[in-house]
Amino acid sequence: TESWFESMGHFIQLIHAIMCRYWLSSVSSHDKQLLPFLGEAICWSQCCPDLVKGFQESWNKIVPHESIISVVCSISHTLSSEHQDYGMSKLKAYKLLKTIGAVGVAKDSELPAIAGMIRSYGVMCHGQAVQKDRDMPTFHPLDNLADVIQSLLSAGCVDKCVMRELVELRDICPEFVARCTVRILCEHPNVLSDSRFAGALRSGLLAATLSICAELGRQGIYILAPWRGVLGDDEEDDDDDESYYHSEELARGIVDQLYRIRLHHETHKVIPSMTLLNYRGLEDKWWYIFGDAKEYVCANCLGTFDREALKWCKGTHMLEPLCSSECFKASWDAGACADFRYVVKKDDDKRMISLKRNILQAGCKVFRDNFDRIVREYKQGMAHGQGLTMAIDLREFPPRVSSMLLPMGDPSKTGQVTLIAEDFRGFKVGVKGKVLELRKRFLIDFEEDVLGFQNLHAKQNKV
Repeated sequence: TESWFESMGHFIQLIHAIMCRYWLSSVSSHDKQLLPFLGEAICWSQCCPDLVKGFQESWNKIVPHESIISVVCSISHTLSSEHQDYGMSKLKAYKLLKTIGAVGVAKDSELPAIAGMIRSYGVMCHGQAVQKDRDMPTFHPLDNLADVIQSLLSAGCVDKCVMRELVELRDICPEFVARCTVRILCEHPNVLSDSRFAGALRSGLLAATLSICAELGRQGIYILAPWRGVLGDDEEDDDDDESYYHSEELARGIVDQLYRIRLHHETHKVIPSMTLLNYRGLEDKWWYIFGDAKEYVCANCLGTFDREALKWCKGTHMLEPLCSSECFKASWDAGACADFRYVVKKDDDKRMISLKRNILQAGCKVFRDNFDRIVREYKQGMAHGQGLTMAIDLREFPPRVSSMLLPMGDPSKTGQVTLIAEDFRGFKVGVKGKVLELRKRFLIDFEEDVLGFQNLHAKQNKV
């Protein structure tokens, strides 16, 4: 109504005026509608053109956009950085921030408010570029809106819609897109999200960000990123601490984090369907990440095979792939199959079992790649009855392999291998990644003479 439009200008001014030290605690308990309303109000120009038109016709003024952004910026900064000063937990503060960013802003629409804010930011960036061409003063609310969006991303206002909106801005405000990507994927160096990395791959956000970093890197441009991001240490610094990093450093950091989480369920599932990304200086790591996800290696003969030939050892609840019935029987008879009882625990969910399956498969590939070295170093000792033990650290690039012979009197036709990886499934509750170790036995069937390993190697190549 006309009276509603008349009151809105005074309402916004009132909210701005009462922003003081005691206001935070009162709004959280007495007015749960205020924060969602302000989140909507930022996006009126994008999602509610009729509302904007009503302001112009009934109130004869524009929507008080700058005042709304200023208010929300003050609130988001207080919630994200100063919540402890008011006796509020970080969990509660982030919950309030989510009410600003996650509310739908258009009728019959799933569009979250933060997506509308990102669109508004793009429009404002375009307007700022026009102002610069005309030697006009810059639009100061732009920085405030960027800070609001960063706070909402830190609070968890992230989904596929948000990622797609950011991709649309890659040519308009590339530095902002790269800054947001770091917030989404790598804000905390040891708290990574499988679903976010998978979403960034599917939406094209990760590829767009690497392209941006490459272009800005050639120009020598630095990007503002969280201090505890991919290049920060693991100290408990303030959430808003940021510093400028060279674009290429950020790109390397993002790829490093993708490498760490590559074996998790959703990320590992989506990687084979993606086009191989190239980035200067990171070609080897990219080939490893993409090749590792696309290739199947038999857990018995270590030969590469197509998915159509895939067979599973049902005794291990399909933990390890095998290429043929012969390999299935050989691995089972030798007791080399990964024992489900020792690998999988009672409380393991689907994602954990998938992670362990991917770790076992990655371990097979590393063992295969190091087979020749193992033959050269240990064939004499194993031919005389010594067992072999190995450790493969999948966290490092390339995976670090250490091995040694066991004392005499412990002969075995299998080699005991410990696979070391990371488990980041505690992202939703802020739990840091944990070291995850699995043990696997590989069949090493050889003759008593020193040519035994050569015969095995020839058989492996034939298969």
